[in-house]
Amino acid sequence: MKKSAPLFLFLILLSSSISAQIDRVEPPIWWTDMPVNELQLMLYGENLGQYRASLDYPGVSITKQLAVDSPNYLFLYLALEDGVEPGTLNFELKKGRRDHIT
Repeated sequence: MKKSAPLFLFLILLSSSISAQIDRVEPPIWWTDMPVNELQLMLYGENLGQYRASLDYPGVSITKQLAVDSPNYLFLYLALEDGVEPGTLNFELKKGRRDHIT
């Protein structure tokens, strides 16, 4: 049986003038060999719903971003391609437009 390698999800903020504080990420780790290729991340921190994330990692893309009524949550939906290599995902957060869950 092939072992799955963890894809660790660490967030590094690269915003220049305004910094965002991420207090919690769920789930904190994911495995690259899981049978599903979509991952939903929940980010929690003061006013994170005002930010938009971008990512540059081979085999991983952001398909959807949602802010909810609470301004402290941002949900990211990631698509994981088959064969994606484990590693650290670095997200850039910038203040942007809010999309709401309806």
